[in-house]
Amino acid sequence: MTEKHSAKSVNLFNIRKLIIVFLQLIFLINVLHAETDPVLIYRDELEIIPQLESKDAIFSKYSKLVQENYKRMMAKKAPEIQFFLYKVPEKMKNPLMFIQARCNIIYDTIATLNNIESNQEDITGRWLLLPTARGIFISSKNQNKIQSLLFEKFQNQNLTNTAFYYKIISNQTENNTSDDFYFLPDMKFDSFDPTIRYYFLDSSLILPLKKDKYWVSSQFGMRKNPFSGDMKQHNGIDLAAEEGTPVFSVSDGTVTVVRKNDKVYGNYVVLLHRDRKYSSIYAHLKSIEVEEGKDISKGKIIGYVGMTGMATGPHLHFEIKQGSKAKNPEEILNFR
Repeated sequence: MTEKHSAKSVNLFNIRKLIIVFLQLIFLINVLHAETDPVLIYRDELEIIPQLESKDAIFSKYSKLVQENYKRMMAKKAPEIQFFLYKVPEKMKNPLMFIQARCNIIYDTIATLNNIESNQEDITGRWLLLPTARGIFISSKNQNKIQSLLFEKFQNQNLTNTAFYYKIISNQTENNTSDDFYFLPDMKFDSFDPTIRYYFLDSSLILPLKKDKYWVSSQFGMRKNPFSGDMKQHNGIDLAAEEGTPVFSVSDGTVTVVRKNDKVYGNYVVLLHRDRKYSSIYAHLKSIEVEEGKDISKGKIIGYVGMTGMATGPHLHFEIKQGSKAKNPEEILNFR
């Protein structure tokens, strides 16, 4: 039975990969059929900002262009975007937030243009592209987790006709590499899905079970209820594991709910995370090791896998919610 479900899980994963490849093909087709050719940006020809200080002439020029584009967008006009280069000093503390404050460009823009996956990523010593307008850059190449999430949302919302198309070319390598971007002015992570910002700010979310201790027995989405046989929405992901397997907190938070002997979820725990904006749920536990109202650190044992409540076998039912809305955990954590 385990091998059967494992094979099913692998097949579902392969189908997801094929869907992503298909979406990438659609992206490229849209690019090829775009009414206008891409704007070519040669990275090595861009002006370099030596310092993010008002006394620096190039930074002063950059700041004026940012302000002009802000006024244009407030007037519902298209921004006139230029790009500059800036090298992050080796010893700068919290560089992304510092650059955001000095340049008046949101970190969503800087991160997506420069393939920065999380706020914890070390970008000191790196050359960054700084645009003169705020928005989201969505790449068809070099996709990290953030870009992959944005790419799927971008295709689903069919925004290709409202975006600017850029091809950024680098001559610093023998292959003369380039990257294709769609730019969506004045958009943010939250314009697509607030979960993307949570991941960016805390990409260090860990899995609720150790990687080699489970297999995915049921995914997020519509499925046949194993008890009633009806098609119903499954708001989480089921991780089949041996009874007694430790269950961990995926991030720092507060224990808001501890319930035992619930008819559906059996023994379960709810944690509230990051500025009280999202929560995680751990259900069908054999036993619970935390107390309601207590703070909890990432990686702390919450309880142990069981089959309490409505469960056909030992497993962890795991959910992530933004407010009252259930999010697909596989869009936030890599369970494969």
